[in-house]
Amino acid sequence: MLNLFICLTVLWFILMTFLSHESGEHTARTSLKLAGFLKFLGDDIEEIDRYLRKIAHIVVFAIFTILFCKTMQLAKLPVWSMSLVYIFTIVDEATKPLIKGRHFSWYDVILNLAGTSIGVLVIMVL
Repeated sequence: MLNLFICLTVLWFILMTFLSHESGEHTARTSLKLAGFLKFLGDDIEEIDRYLRKIAHIVVFAIFTILFCKTMQLAKLPVWSMSLVYIFTIVDEATKPLIKGRHFSWYDVILNLAGTSIGVLVIMVL
């Protein structure tokens, strides 16, 4: 079971890091394409895109946190090791200025932290 969670955590980390570190042009294109799939939610694709970009931070970090923390639990690592996921919420955003068309945003850090906190709550309840 531990090996499964290690693989899932690593794969999710790679996916979320790839999506998070696309160039500004590519991330806009990816986001608009996803918003197009959600057109049944409304006619304004740009509004759907804005919400999608905000919610994506929360959902992606919540899933990562659940996978990461469960992996730490299964590996019988100390509880404090789960707090490492909070560091990545800032590191992820701090590396954005290195990418063309991207920038650091405290608002995005807060969204990342919200997702991470939701993930921690899920782990605590389960």
